[in-house]
Amino acid sequence: MDQVSNEDRRCGRFAYAGLDRVIHERARLSVLTSLVAHPKGLLFADLKQLCALTDGNLSRHLQVLQEAKLVEVLKGFNHNRPQTENLYIEGTPGETLPPKPVPTYKGQGDIYGDFIECVKTREKPFRDIESAVNTAVLAHLGNIAYQLKRSLKWDSARQEFVNDTEANRLVDRARREPWQL
Repeated sequence: MDQVSNEDRRCGRFAYAGLDRVIHERARLSVLTSLVAHPKGLLFADLKQLCALTDGNLSRHLQVLQEAKLVEVLKGFNHNRPQTENLYIEGTPGETLPPKPVPTYKGQGDIYGDFIECVKTREKPFRDIESAVNTAVLAHLGNIAYQLKRSLKWDSARQEFVNDTEANRLVDRARREPWQL
């Protein structure tokens, strides 16, 4: 049986150099990913179901994320008693986003009818690609940070890492001639 060093015990079983344990724990990464996909926030029960966590586990992970100022937790009260059902989580403290309308299929039928209708009218489809891209980008950024074994700063407006040419090289790859984007 392998001996576990004191350093391994201190950092955690699955800790890797350069990764931030606050966000790279599996459950906390799941919480943050869920919040990215729901920028208006989530109720405690919904977040618990999305992340497949117990009440106690989710509460503890939210406490760690709140102490790191990564999420804001707002609790409601009923007869001066806190109620977990009213717990609300926002992705970025202090940031207010305008409400988005709930999308619906356009045209006849399901997703295919929606696509055909949107091609005709040039409207955005029900399954908006921007939401999917933002969710996928988060996973790619995590993989790049893991490969480089360090924390990175991402500029979402410019779609590049801030002052980091090594990380920016991993955002895209060279293509064979004559293919270009």
